[in-house]
Amino acid sequence: MDSTTLSFSVVSSILGAGTIATAVMSLFVLLFSGTAVLPLNPLMVIGSMVTSSRIAAPRFGAVMHFAVGILAAFLYAVLLRATGFVSAAMPIAGATLIGFIHGYVMSFILVISLGENGASPGIRKQGMAQAGVYLVAHVLFGASLGLMFMVLPAALQ
Repeated sequence: MDSTTLSFSVVSSILGAGTIATAVMSLFVLLFSGTAVLPLNPLMVIGSMVTSSRIAAPRFGAVMHFAVGILAAFLYAVLLRATGFVSAAMPIAGATLIGFIHGYVMSFILVISLGENGASPGIRKQGMAQAGVYLVAHVLFGASLGLMFMVLPAALQ
């Protein structure tokens, strides 16, 4: 296999793994959307960072969320390679740990920062329960990504 094929194989594997892991995370969070735990559509929350339009925010949020999820998959792959979490079940363990850290940071950003500056008054009501949902969602992202990296081993070459 030449380096061009290998590069395409690595990129396409990470792209596919990132898309699937982002979809898993999104579905988990959307299960809570509209409930007392998470009263707002999370894609609207993300989209409100760039627009105050209630119509456009979920669309912007979906595009931003998948773009960032795919970019995060590339970062996770680099971190897993750099730390040696590439054999046996190590991609799942390593990516889950990274997902926990990622979730902790994103929970803080979404709940605290958007709570202060969100376009919608409902965003200002984000609290610890919502932060917990976002944290678990990012741990699921990491675990899903690690599993996909095991299924698509070219991602960690």
